[in-house]
Amino acid sequence: MSQDASPPPAGGSPEPSGGPDPKQAAPESAIVDGPEALDAFAELEAQSETPVAASERAPLVLWDLIVTIVLIALMLVGAAAATVASLGLVVLGSCTEAAACNTTLQGLGFLVALVLPGLVGLVFAGWAVVRLWRRRLAYWVPIVGLVAVFVPLALGAWIVTLGSS
Repeated sequence: MSQDASPPPAGGSPEPSGGPDPKQAAPESAIVDGPEALDAFAELEAQSETPVAASERAPLVLWDLIVTIVLIALMLVGAAAATVASLGLVVLGSCTEAAACNTTLQGLGFLVALVLPGLVGLVFAGWAVVRLWRRRLAYWVPIVGLVAVFVPLALGAWIVTLGSS
């Protein structure tokens, strides 16, 4: 006898050409192939789409919530300070000769410094709230945002000085 021959199925009779009977449940550890694989995949996909109950979510980290709220407030105060500081760019952009000034460039720099710090602050505040909602650590987002709200002020000041030279 050759050792290559596979043993007959456990039931003693060969399986029909369509594969195993789909009504019989396969053990969970069995490797599934063919149409059953698609059914198993659809079942797993349906299980993953079920919403997670609030009790099954990760626990809320209280210190992260408190620190994030305080830092968001501080970041928004920083954004307001950057917006107020942008008002001083009007003086920075004043020229002694009208021919040497590019007022369009100065106006663009002033608008960048006036509008973008508030928008950047709101974006980072929203991002921090979303991270809190998803129960992920969020304290670092307003810290990065506090630095980021001053970047448009520096960029606007640079653009205004380009228009003044």
